[in-house]
Amino acid sequence: MDKEIYELEANLLGAMVLDHKRFMKAQEDGLLPEDFENTSYRKAYEVMIDNQASDIVTLRSNISDDFVFDDIRQASAYCISTAGYSHWIKAMHDKTANNKLMQLSLKIPEIVDDKITIEQKVDQVNQLLIENKITKNTESPKSVKDILSVVKQELQDANLIEQKLIKTGFNNIDSRLNGFKDGDLIIVAGRPGMGKTTWALNIATNNILKGKTVLVFSLEMTNEQLIKKIVSSESGLSMKSLLTGNLTAGEWNKFNSIEKTLSDSNLYVYDKSPITIETLVNKTKAIQSIKDIDLIVVDYLQLLMTSNKAPSNSDSRAASMTYISNLLKGLAKDVGCPVISLSQLNRGVEARVDKRPVLSDLRDSGSIEQDADMVIMLYREEYYDSLNTGLAEVIIRKNRLGETGEFNLAFDGATSKFLDPEEEAFGKKETRKKDYGII
Repeated sequence: MDKEIYELEANLLGAMVLDHKRFMKAQEDGLLPEDFENTSYRKAYEVMIDNQASDIVTLRSNISDDFVFDDIRQASAYCISTAGYSHWIKAMHDKTANNKLMQLSLKIPEIVDDKITIEQKVDQVNQLLIENKITKNTESPKSVKDILSVVKQELQDANLIEQKLIKTGFNNIDSRLNGFKDGDLIIVAGRPGMGKTTWALNIATNNILKGKTVLVFSLEMTNEQLIKKIVSSESGLSMKSLLTGNLTAGEWNKFNSIEKTLSDSNLYVYDKSPITIETLVNKTKAIQSIKDIDLIVVDYLQLLMTSNKAPSNSDSRAASMTYISNLLKGLAKDVGCPVISLSQLNRGVEARVDKRPVLSDLRDSGSIEQDADMVIMLYREEYYDSLNTGLAEVIIRKNRLGETGEFNLAFDGATSKFLDPEEEAFGKKETRKKDYGII
């Protein structure tokens, strides 16, 4: 072992033996037994963790190998002062990170030489980086006093909190949910044809028109199809007109107006499919490096893959969905914004008399339901009934920090638009667009 590494590890272990507070600090800072290259020191730290004690008597009682114990005793003698302890902890983390990078550098040539596509090679490298977290989260647990001071400051800065919240743009829903918060994973689920994509894009559009930065991963539609839905919802142009290109002079004026508005917005769209969760994380970080992201939309969850393309049997798919939903929740916390992910429902809902979806209808539901901070389900009775009511139900089935409940919205499929009922009833649709400077 390198002399410098030996001295670092000996000083660190010796400090923990001499001062129990140093041992507690090591745990808080995320130090792990495998961070020690010296096997005797690794064994000693494992014993300390198992017994939550770092004194020499505890170590002697639990280590029968005299050679190992002599190494530990020498480390105790080696450490004269604990003054450099914080520096030693950082040096240990840097050493471990460097060792991991060295190990990854040996695996990458194997991936490069494999007979797979460039995209698959990049995905596998990204997966290695995700699985082998190079740096640890070394932040120590906080006392309730410190946390309360942060909470108090947030309450005093109520206007700042309000500015950071991501609102849906639907008054009744926002008054109850109080918006989506940083780090939230929001699952929007429904059977095909219920308007999941439309509703998520309405929320995205409501926010980009307020100056927010939104990133949309469109796994089912092309960029052009997605933008046409947004243009339709905000201009009132029918999807039929946008798909056929048969626009009147007046309709072209509307298109030109919304084109200018959207061109000046901070909307980013990625439509390459299939896409792995590793690539999604990587693309998000690329945008984050140049722009603070306020909202991420993923359309939709079950189309995401992992770089290790799992077999299609149910157990493997469930494991993949657990991995994917965990990473989406981690991404929301890491980027510091809400992530809205659309999700399919099982076909079992179709066999029931009351076809309103419940949590157990979520496809591959276990991990999705667990990781989600909020589960919102969309239901339109007219999908199953010949009556054209133009109504949709937004059902909040799970809300980790707030209320659940049901809300009614008006739905205009021709223009890919959801509206508050009163907005539809009193003809406020055009007024609302004037407020945004669209018409």
